[in-house]
Amino acid sequence: MKVGVRTSEGTAKYERDFDKVDQVLTMKTSESEATIEVRIHDDDEWNPDNDFFLELYDVNTNRRLNGDDTQCKVTILDEDFPGKLQFKRTDIMGSRKNKKVDVIVNRIDGTSGHVTCNIRTEALIAGH
Repeated sequence: MKVGVRTSEGTAKYERDFDKVDQVLTMKTSESEATIEVRIHDDDEWNPDNDFFLELYDVNTNRRLNGDDTQCKVTILDEDFPGKLQFKRTDIMGSRKNKKVDVIVNRIDGTSGHVTCNIRTEALIAGH
């Protein structure tokens, strides 16, 4: 059996983000899977996460095969940016009676790397 597989652009673009693939796979009746390699372009600059698609197509008609499982979305995650830290809430009330305050820090827009945050509290002075 012969089936075509090709990439198509989404927010990820040919040459900038990944190499274009358009090939014909010949599979024996006993085979149920094949491996497709797509070269992803890496750099040291931060970029947003981008998507491209792989689709199976009929080699005779050049049309995508029918079915929801004949197209696959691939997301290229940017690993060059550790992200930002932000407080979930910017005002939190505490009391001496409870002796504990939960402060939640969220990491956003990042995909890798170690991020740390030092937090300290100060007593409020009455009247200020």
